[in-house]
Amino acid sequence: MQDIVKNGLNLFKYLEEVIRLSYKVTYNVDNYNNLLLYEYQFQSEEFITIEKETELSPPVITIKRPDEPERPEIPEILKGWIEFEENDKYILPTKINKKSVVNETGEEEEIYFSDEDQRIESYQKYVNKLENWLEEIEPVLKIRDIYNKLFQERKALDYQDNIEFVVGYGLMQWQKDNSFLNYPVITHNMTINYDGKSNEIKITYPDDASWMLQDEQLSEFTSMSERESIKKVFNELVSSDPTEEGFLDLLYFLKGLAPGAEVKKIDKLDSAKISQDLKIFDGWLLFTRKKTIVEQIKDIDEFKKEIKNASAIDNPILEQILTPPEDKKIDHSQIDTHTEWDSTLDKKVLFPKKINQEQVRILDYLQQSQGVVVQGPPGTGKSHTIANLVSHFVASGKRVLVTSEKEQALRVLSDMLPDAVEKLSMTVLSNDDDRIKRLERVIDNITNIVSNSSEAQLFEKRSNLEKSFEHKRKKLESIKADMKKLSNADKAVFIEPMDKELYPADAQRFVKNEEHKYQWFNDFPAYEIEEKRTKFEEIIKLHSTNIPSAESLSEALKIRKDIEDNLEDLVNYKLPDLNQIITKAEFEKIAENKYEIAKKEADINKYFEGLELKNNLDDLKEAYNFTQEVNEIYSDIEESWALEFIENNKKEMDNIEKSLKEINELNNKMQKEAEKLSFTDNIELNDKYDYESYQKFIDQALERVDNDKNPWNTLSLFGLLDKGQKEAIKSVRLNQELPETKEGWEKIKAYIESKIIQKELIVKWDNFAANFIDNNLPEIKIEDKAKKVNSIINKIVNAFNYNKSLKNQLKMKLNKVIYGSGKIILNNLEKEFTNI
Repeated sequence: MQDIVKNGLNLFKYLEEVIRLSYKVTYNVDNYNNLLLYEYQFQSEEFITIEKETELSPPVITIKRPDEPERPEIPEILKGWIEFEENDKYILPTKINKKSVVNETGEEEEIYFSDEDQRIESYQKYVNKLENWLEEIEPVLKIRDIYNKLFQERKALDYQDNIEFVVGYGLMQWQKDNSFLNYPVITHNMTINYDGKSNEIKITYPDDASWMLQDEQLSEFTSMSERESIKKVFNELVSSDPTEEGFLDLLYFLKGLAPGAEVKKIDKLDSAKISQDLKIFDGWLLFTRKKTIVEQIKDIDEFKKEIKNASAIDNPILEQILTPPEDKKIDHSQIDTHTEWDSTLDKKVLFPKKINQEQVRILDYLQQSQGVVVQGPPGTGKSHTIANLVSHFVASGKRVLVTSEKEQALRVLSDMLPDAVEKLSMTVLSNDDDRIKRLERVIDNITNIVSNSSEAQLFEKRSNLEKSFEHKRKKLESIKADMKKLSNADKAVFIEPMDKELYPADAQRFVKNEEHKYQWFNDFPAYEIEEKRTKFEEIIKLHSTNIPSAESLSEALKIRKDIEDNLEDLVNYKLPDLNQIITKAEFEKIAENKYEIAKKEADINKYFEGLELKNNLDDLKEAYNFTQEVNEIYSDIEESWALEFIENNKKEMDNIEKSLKEINELNNKMQKEAEKLSFTDNIELNDKYDYESYQKFIDQALERVDNDKNPWNTLSLFGLLDKGQKEAIKSVRLNQELPETKEGWEKIKAYIESKIIQKELIVKWDNFAANFIDNNLPEIKIEDKAKKVNSIINKIVNAFNYNKSLKNQLKMKLNKVIYGSGKIILNNLEKEFTNI
């Protein structure tokens, strides 16, 4: 017993050290880059409602997403003369001062914006209108920005289990010695909920959470006695009846920490002016932070107290954890395991969902060992197996604890549990605001079962269920016996005088087709099954009494010859016309075709036995060609980052489609420019200057080359007059030489155009990736070749199209040409591409 206690104390000491080492106290909320919002930012009666149950309660905030403001329409006279940024529609447009047009005579001429006074006047009015509009919609854009931030943070909270969303009150700003404090004095855990139907985000709090004093931050700036006094005031406020003042008394008490301390409203906040004068702000703020270790350390201390002076450990789970495992190896090959059929018939195996051999084996191994490690990639049924195991153990009267690194896995498992088991389970998730209500529902369910049923009723119900199970088990045993009989129909029958074996199914088919000739045969021959004869594991051997003797066979032949002339089929038989008799060559061709058909049928059966196709050649060709097309796409994306990304984010398919459309359009533009260069072309530029600078010069250079002029003399047109910039432009190289021909300059231009487009594509790609937590999207760099970028974009576009439409389209086309039991091939489409 003392060994267990010692092990426990050492274990909890180690865990406490690991937890403390991995945690760093934060003193400045500005360090929380993910999300930081203040009370004064939530000022919109139209889109935001804030409620508080009492003055001591955290705020419950509902935010309705504002519709996207529509920009004033461009006047007809200004169309083609102003341009808006694609990436930012909420800024003033750029005016085009000059453009080229084709006149009535077909010649190109330049026209200027200032040519029409009406255009100038209309432009000024439109800009004034836009400025007023931008000023009006600024609050709406701020609400949309807050909404979007909270929406993204909700997703992060679902997938990152080391962070928590909190509201803080009483922000303290204070510089003491060389330390800075910018942190709320109390915090409270919160949750973010999204309602897609109403397009609202609701910030509320878990029903089992409470306000927490930030003792970790205060310890750096206050003494032990000061902290004890602060705790006393805080605890008195929390335990007393709420007043209109709320926690304001706590803020005024904190003023006593430093002379000149002030209490201000939080809308007077200025983080840039933290000084030695303590400022405490009345108001709340929302932020996401790394989870605190306070509760973990408290739990560890409780465990240490429980076992330190104990003569025996009453907690069975704790005792099992601390007891050293038995030092023995288990040979799993020696463990008797159930088959799928056996587990179905075994009333001790209580799996509510479909099972396979591997899942039953896990249960068998668990019965013999203290643990089993089960590994497998996503989609192989691990959660399905856990749901079966949990159901089995709960139905067997055991308690089960399921833990997971990711909360998402627990959500999936909770959805998989049958209702009867789920009602007895309690899922504890951090971003969940009704944990106590859940627990109450579980307790109510159990109470109802116990209080509404007598022990006698429950025993009677159990007895009825056992009888029902036994009845079904016997029925399954009967079905199993019938299946074994049916399987004998596919065993060879061997009779001594025969040269080769005969399969009953073949004999039955033959007799059925010639039924009118064999109606006299109505005896059922006696037989026995003999094992390991010739090359068969089992054969059916007819009893000798059923086999005709040589004498009886001779007699039968003699009788047949005697009546041969009278046989009706011979009397009525007509010889074929000579023109209908095939030649030797035609017969050989038929034989060759039959042989090829037999080979192809054998190949088909080797892939998928029993696959039957409808006899419509056009539909078959269409399905075949489409299968090849989809197979090529799937071969490119199979087990790739692209397919994994799309499958992990199926809920965001509409947003992904819109983003990929924009990215793919840019990629196509870039590829079009890149195609103007050959694989052997090498272009060198000076890295100190951006592509836009080169772009201006190249256009002018091409113009001068068209006019048979030296392109280098145009440097002065762009203000590139200093020696360094001239040298940079002159450093342009095509295949290590100065470009001299128009073709060479056009290649330089195409390269620069493609890189400018690539820069824009990278911005959109990075923004796209930033919307997904823990994504595995590859990085696209400006130095990447166009071909590499094209490969990345094509892969994710193909993965998206495959998931959204191609797979279903293929199933529909195949469903059109496959019938009967062969349709089962569509249930596992990806693994059957080659067979199809």
